[in-house]
Amino acid sequence: MRDHFDKLTLPNNLSAKSIDAIIGLIRSGKLKHGEKLPAQDELARVLGISRTSLREALKELSYRGIIVSRHGHGTFVADNMITEKDTVEARRLLEPGIAMMAALRRDDDDVEELRRLVDRMIPLVAAKEYEKFSELDMEFHCAIAGMCGNQALMRLYNAVRDIMLHQQNIVQRLDGAINRAHVYHVEIVKALADRDAGRAQRMMTNHLDDVNMTLHIIEGEA
Repeated sequence: MRDHFDKLTLPNNLSAKSIDAIIGLIRSGKLKHGEKLPAQDELARVLGISRTSLREALKELSYRGIIVSRHGHGTFVADNMITEKDTVEARRLLEPGIAMMAALRRDDDDVEELRRLVDRMIPLVAAKEYEKFSELDMEFHCAIAGMCGNQALMRLYNAVRDIMLHQQNIVQRLDGAINRAHVYHVEIVKALADRDAGRAQRMMTNHLDDVNMTLHIIEGEA
């Protein structure tokens, strides 16, 4: 089996949680667009992490255009940031094609790894362990991208990975969302196992359409 996760750099857990926490402060209005972030010592204390983990999180947020540094003035929340709609639209353009390519290039070990990930999700669905499920969900999607064996594609996918994880953490808290996600994962694996590129593409598209529907429901409740 190809070692997908050497090629796709997975986020430091504390940094990923910090990214989610900072984005949450922005979305809740506690940090406003254009507002200066607190000093790093203060922000690290509030988030309960080291300055090293915070710097990693801020670097990623800057790369994604969510915060901007102004020399001599500090770090500010950007005037514009990536929305959940932006994220799901990008995923819908990118991931069905990845699934189609993976179906044509996968090997037997790849399929077994996906089956193990799907099996590990089962108790998390029953226990409603949303955060742990989201982490496995991210591994699942990263593994499919890794099957393509395309370095440019993996770099592109890696660039949007943390945005996706943040979205998964939001979506899967809606009642029934992780159950549906797990069903789609099972169907995607079946299509990949059958080397059915068209079905793999359709199942991934349906999965992301469900994510989009869930986001609309959540936005309606906000």
